[in-house]
Amino acid sequence: MEAHTNKPQHRSEASTASAQPLPKQGVKRAADEGDAPLRVVADDAARSVNALYQAVNSELQRQTSESPYVALGVAAGIGFVVGGGLASPLGQALVRASVRAFGGTVLQTVLHASAEAVERHNSTSEK
Repeated sequence: MEAHTNKPQHRSEASTASAQPLPKQGVKRAADEGDAPLRVVADDAARSVNALYQAVNSELQRQTSESPYVALGVAAGIGFVVGGGLASPLGQALVRASVRAFGGTVLQTVLHASAEAVERHNSTSEK
């Protein structure tokens, strides 16, 4: 039987040559050229997320001021779910009944209002 030793492995000259750092000018130029399309996509994504946030925020503010009791009910429902209310059989039954009764209408209203808010935001930002 051979004894297995934990001697460090020596790298070949080819592998150590490829591990050496590149000159800073070459790295900077390569990074700038390669990252340009990525930066454009990232900037577009950030603008889109910001526009969506602004649209949803303005719509939530409008709905909250127009119907504060609905906003209070939604906040109570979210608190119930986050607080662990879904773990009880009563909580599960309440959620099922609520979704059946109001889920489609609420989802349709939220999506429609969000789309209108995005259109309003886009039309005001183009001016």
